[in-house]
Amino acid sequence: MAREMVDPWEDDGEIKPAIGIGGWLWLPLLHLIVEPFLISTSLMARLKPLSQPANLHALISHPLFIVLTAIIGIALLARLLFGLLCLLQLFRKRLQLPRMMVIWYGIGIAVSVLVALQFAANPDLFTQVVDPTATSGGTKFGATLVTLWSGFFIVYFDVSERVKNTFVRGDAQKGIWRGLFAPANPTVPPADPKGLRGWLLLPLLQLLATLAAFVATLVNTTARYAAVTHAEFAGHMQFFAVAAIALLGGVAVFLFGLRCLVRFFRQKRGAPRLMITWYALNIVLALLVPVQMLLDRAMLLKLTGATVGHEMLQVVLAVIINAALIAYVLRSKRVKNTFIH
Repeated sequence: MAREMVDPWEDDGEIKPAIGIGGWLWLPLLHLIVEPFLISTSLMARLKPLSQPANLHALISHPLFIVLTAIIGIALLARLLFGLLCLLQLFRKRLQLPRMMVIWYGIGIAVSVLVALQFAANPDLFTQVVDPTATSGGTKFGATLVTLWSGFFIVYFDVSERVKNTFVRGDAQKGIWRGLFAPANPTVPPADPKGLRGWLLLPLLQLLATLAAFVATLVNTTARYAAVTHAEFAGHMQFFAVAAIALLGGVAVFLFGLRCLVRFFRQKRGAPRLMITWYALNIVLALLVPVQMLLDRAMLLKLTGATVGHEMLQVVLAVIINAALIAYVLRSKRVKNTFIH
């Protein structure tokens, strides 16, 4: 009889023997130990320039920069405190630790993206107030590196057998943290899944590539929009209204894509429906580009730095690829036999 695989985050009444903190788990452990010192250094570096009147005067004239600075500071402090709690729970091998680590790494991704956006919003002010050595390439590389590192360990804590068999102490349905992170309806998979192989790797690669490309596009777009003058904005209200819809929609689709990624690796039964929705939203976002081009072609090309042919080629490819993947997810037997948890 095939051994049943049970989600370690679901309380099925079975206590598995702990394997212990070893293997790849040493890397998150070292990260949790080192990160408080790094965050403390970063917070001190951000607070020190604020004691100079010239820097305060420069900040007052840039409200968006002030808002981003405050959000980043609060997020860094939250990551510091939450990381210390995660470190304590890791040594105690608590059942809720994997989900806490996913949240901790998620905060790290959010902070790195916000820092890149802050630099793109006003590079001169960023180098004056935050980091004199910062460059555009450095901030983008840092955001990409943190996203890849954190994304890897988010997946690791979600699928690792060592994680499942190590963090087994405690009741997932009781306690302030365990109640927060516990699933409502534990289930047991009814069949033997085929696994994430074959053509199923293509949707995974498309999902990862799209998420990474969105971060890079968001940073570039923010930098170009920051250079738009008030007169240009006032004269192209319809264009910027559509651009705002596309930007907010892109952020929402990015967050939805992260949810799809987690469900994909966990091989959840609802993952195919989420993926189909993800592909359909990508098609809608791609079709907003021709709408912007009809409203004001010159402004679109100025903001994107591309040509008409390049923009239309991207739209056509996005529609074809996402439509093909929708058809694959709907028709594939591997998809039906894999996402069964």
